[in-house]
Amino acid sequence: MVRQGLYSQESLDYLSSIETSLLISICSSNASISSITLSLFQRLHEFSTLAVEVCGNDVALSLKPHIELCEKLSSVHWVVPTRLAIQKAFRKALSQIDEPTESITAALGTIFEERDKLSKHLNTPVGVRKMVGNRYMDGDVILAEWINYSGFLSSLGGCWYPDQSTDLGRRQRRPDSLNKSAIDSKTRLKTFLKDQCRYLASENIIVREMVSKVLSEDLSPRLFGLLFEQLDEITSGLFDTKGQPVCKDSNTIFVDQTVVLLQKLVERITEPVNIPPYVDFGGILQSFCEYLERLGRDPVKLQIKVKMCSLCEIAATKRDILNLKQEVRLMNNLLGYVYKWSVDADAFPTKMEASTVTEGERSLQKYALKAMAAITVNLPLQVVSEPEADPAEEKSKLFKKYFDFFATILKKCRVLDGLDSDRRALNVNKDLQALLLKSKEHVKDLAPLREWTITTVSNLLNANVDAGLRYCLPMAYTEDLRTKTSFLQLFTKMLEQRVDLEELDDALPADRIDRIVELLTSDTSFGLAVSVACPAYYVDTIGPALLRLYDARGMAMQFVKDLIEMEINRTENFAILFRGNNAPPRIITAFVHMRAGHYLSDTLGPLLREVFRDRRLQGFSVSSEVDAEEREANLHYIQTVAKKFLDAIVGSVSSFPPYLPLLSSV
Repeated sequence: MVRQGLYSQESLDYLSSIETSLLISICSSNASISSITLSLFQRLHEFSTLAVEVCGNDVALSLKPHIELCEKLSSVHWVVPTRLAIQKAFRKALSQIDEPTESITAALGTIFEERDKLSKHLNTPVGVRKMVGNRYMDGDVILAEWINYSGFLSSLGGCWYPDQSTDLGRRQRRPDSLNKSAIDSKTRLKTFLKDQCRYLASENIIVREMVSKVLSEDLSPRLFGLLFEQLDEITSGLFDTKGQPVCKDSNTIFVDQTVVLLQKLVERITEPVNIPPYVDFGGILQSFCEYLERLGRDPVKLQIKVKMCSLCEIAATKRDILNLKQEVRLMNNLLGYVYKWSVDADAFPTKMEASTVTEGERSLQKYALKAMAAITVNLPLQVVSEPEADPAEEKSKLFKKYFDFFATILKKCRVLDGLDSDRRALNVNKDLQALLLKSKEHVKDLAPLREWTITTVSNLLNANVDAGLRYCLPMAYTEDLRTKTSFLQLFTKMLEQRVDLEELDDALPADRIDRIVELLTSDTSFGLAVSVACPAYYVDTIGPALLRLYDARGMAMQFVKDLIEMEINRTENFAILFRGNNAPPRIITAFVHMRAGHYLSDTLGPLLREVFRDRRLQGFSVSSEVDAEEREANLHYIQTVAKKFLDAIVGSVSSFPPYLPLLSSV
């Protein structure tokens, strides 16, 4: 009888209705109700565990969704039973639920409706009671339960967005009723997140800060992409039809809150986020920078720019998992904005007029330099130049602009060179003593500023050696010892980053160049080592250079054969042999093109052009649905064309590149 009772649809429906009621009770502003809810989930979990022990695995399969739900929510615990602690604990458990159930779907539907009702009364003052639905509620209870409902939806809504790799299989296993509810639930979640984003600009400071806190701390990572989509749409409203920022208080509040929100969300991201392809996360960052560029310089506006610098820093650090579009262009644009803010807020005037520098300007200078140190990692500079301008020269000018500013910062930080580690006054140079008398706050910022500046210059030089080395080398030849100290710190950082220092001196004597080339081509080990270490985005430049280097010494064939042998030995799964995007397959392909390009063009080029000009290819088909006579004619045409290609290939034996057959002997 127990087994029959557990299997009956009536029992399962009753169990779902209990779970739905308990899920809704989680959102109560009454801490006692939340504690009772936890106890009931624990009892349900005990009941389901006992049922499985008594009735076996068949019952376990039938009750699996209920068992998993109760197991996660029965394990919730808190140290101090405050209202906030209880909600945080429940939301953490809710965010771990992977699949929706009938009870979850019903609870979400009810909470969507209850939250909408409360939204109309958020401005109710504390101590004032209002009729909401069928009950009277105080203003503080209305706000508390509205926040609880929002946190519930933020944490549990991700169950409708499982991982892409398992989504199809799970949808196929879901009951039809749940699959039908999916579209409605996802639409309501999208509306909910858009509504939450609008509240970021609310005039009620408590509402907007609580919304930001809930989204940043409790939003399920599976909903990040959906949230970014809503922010992308709303951000476009910050600009008029001519693309100019509309700087008004509500927009500024929205940008301020959203920058903080995005920073906390990006900090939580540890793996690639499923962002819709039509959403440009980098575009959101750039839009915010463009908006902030138009704001004034009062302390509030400067503080927002400080927050934006921190967001740019964390986004640059996690660029590999944010799926940024046109990453190099975006980072160059962010660098331009942050650089300008840093210049405008130069916290260390030449004559150390510390009293003229505000706290906001000093803070902006610090965080801007820290952001630039992250943005410039592996960043090749890009310039938009006139058609008649030399791109290399324009890139060099851009590097010089950045370098001159950073050199100025280093110069102002040189006062630290006389500061001993124990910071005794007798060991402090005169410049530092003067600065200490004016502002101790300035001194504590000098060391990190110098470190970030050196890192930034090193990063730029690492990715732009051709454009920047000539500006950095003169630092080594100055008579000023403190400038030499800065150069040594920069050069040390360059060596740590393994900067490519090729072509340090174009005037190097020819015999020394020959000796270097002879050393590099004494065997193929240099080329093989470069092929292993070369990043994918440099292969198209490095590969042909290596081939030309060895070809000039008559070693190109040996290099390619060694490369093939090395790739075979390094590949564990032969199913992917020569199919990767690493350097060896692409260098081998470049070698084949170099040796056989003319052969393919001369042998097959005329035939391909003849075939492409033939009008019979339009609407050409040999399927069984085509008329038999036409199909026969088409097949005959294919045979004729194929024979021409075969004859051309067979007849080209004498002109076949002699190097290629040797590759098969490896």
